[in-house]
Amino acid sequence: MTVPVVGSTAPTLLHGGAPATAPPGVVVLVGSVLAVGLLAWGGTLALDAVVARLF
Repeated sequence: MTVPVVGSTAPTLLHGGAPATAPPGVVVLVGSVLAVGLLAWGGTLALDAVVARLF
């Protein structure tokens, strides 16, 4: 999956979610933030479903 990044002077192609030119530390950091965000979002949806069922 290749996605152009908006806002950069030359579109950076993302491959597997990581820019080819980014240092590994940045890739890990961005990946961690995305993973935590997705988990929090999924957890919020699950919590909403449970609360809606209870009340």
